[in-house]
Amino acid sequence: EKMREAASRGLGDTRTAVDMVTTLLLSANVKSGAMKFNMEPFDFLREAVEPVFNDLKRDAELKGLTMVLEPQVAQVCRVLGDKDMLAKHVVRNLVDNAVRYTPQGEVSIRLECANDKAILKVKDSGVGISDEDKTRLFTEGGRGKDSVKVNVNSTGYGLFFAKQLVETHKGSIRAESEGEGRGSTLIVELPLAA
Repeated sequence: EKMREAASRGLGDTRTAVDMVTTLLLSANVKSGAMKFNMEPFDFLREAVEPVFNDLKRDAELKGLTMVLEPQVAQVCRVLGDKDMLAKHVVRNLVDNAVRYTPQGEVSIRLECANDKAILKVKDSGVGISDEDKTRLFTEGGRGKDSVKVNVNSTGYGLFFAKQLVETHKGSIRAESEGEGRGSTLIVELPLAA
């Protein structure tokens, strides 16, 4: 039983390390222009947001968090982009961060379609973001000064890569927070497919 636990922890640590290296390599490829994307129209809610919500809801519940999905869309919200990259490296990154940096309370995921944009808002009641940390948040290797106290696996490249992907898809990403201990909202806007 002890060996099984140790092997399981080791496998988890290895997967985390592989994900970190993969993110660094993908980020370098985007930066150099070597990255190729599978650009096609897809339903952002059903093919990117809902699968991530369903996948991470259990992690949130294990921490005692409430996680809710609030789709505010009357029609199919289609964007043009690389579905797998946006789901894994943008949506999943934002939701996973919200769960990791929220010791108690709630994580809500809201999707709106307005003004020819898909607007994704991931809001949490977590540790919040200081004004100083906001300036580093989406920079290469940038992370909050105390982020490793909450997330020992933080590399500072997840949000940097998410920003690269969103901007490559002609969108924008930003963070809002009233300060430390007051939660945060990360907002991604992507143009709707024609």
